Amino acid sequence: MFKQINIGNLKIKGNLFLAPMSGVTNIAFRTLCRRYGADLCFTEFVNSHSILNMNLEENKRLKTDDLDKPLGIQIFGNDEESLGKAAKEIEPLADLIDMNLGCPAYRIIRTGCGSELLKEPEKLKKIIEKIVDSVDKPISVKIRSGIDEKTINAVEVAKLCENSGVKMITVHARTQKQGYSGKIDLEVIKKVKEAVNIPVIGNGDVISFDTAKELIEKTGCDGIMIGRGARTNPSIFNEIKNGEVKDKLELLYEYIQLCKDYNLSLKDLKIPAMGIIHGFNGALKLREELSNMKSYEEIESLI
Repeated sequence: MFKQINIGNLKIKGNLFLAPMSGVTNIAFRTLCRRYGADLCFTEFVNSHSILNMNLEENKRLKTDDLDKPLGIQIFGNDEESLGKAAKEIEPLADLIDMNLGCPAYRIIRTGCGSELLKEPEKLKKIIEKIVDSVDKPISVKIRSGIDEKTINAVEVAKLCENSGVKMITVHARTQKQGYSGKIDLEVIKKVKEAVNIPVIGNGDVISFDTAKELIEKTGCDGIMIGRGARTNPSIFNEIKNGEVKDKLELLYEYIQLCKDYNLSLKDLKIPAMGIIHGFNGALKLREELSNMKSYEEIESLI
């Protein structure tokens, strides 16, 4: 179940990955997940134009250091030129560059980005080829099953991406229309795995060892990417690998200390902290109190 994965010339020691999550996977959260077994972590997605229009050191979504390895930087956009240039710009920071083809949020798809590109295979092909040609680091993509249940095209998109030079494909087996509702379709991941010769990572609904095992056994996928399961429990990677359960209050305290170490703002701290609080007794009250706090000292006193 647990194995090394080769993504092009990049060797990853294990196959449990932290998913890119907007507002969540900052450097402090990634570091916490690495402490508890995440083998590869991804930044939250970054717009190609923001990369080109802002100094890399000023872009908080790209904040990293020498210990934040191996690191995947996820980008999004819908024009090949800016995406190619952006990939080249961030290449020194990344071990892997990931193209977001899966986000279902309206603010993203209304601009033709994220999962909306699944509707335009020819345009998508040009974008992927441009990114691949612009950098030496391996390129991966994160896709959805399709737009809706009538247009499930994950296999076709996966083949297109492989033929265009992509070295790994992550499949979130829900459609754009589903968003995060309902269950993932394991059969879609299985079909993608059978259709391509590069690593296929399954994504969706993994919250325990049993759900991780089911995903791998029923699809044959090479690894697992965990998003919401890690947002509420950053130690899930270690739980899956070793069965060791970590106290969530301790995790929250560790996360706060890491935010201080990395000089993150309270705004950056709060969204991931809200996720970790999920499941606490009195979680709603805790969230309300946390959201109103104005300093690290107040937050630490609450914990």
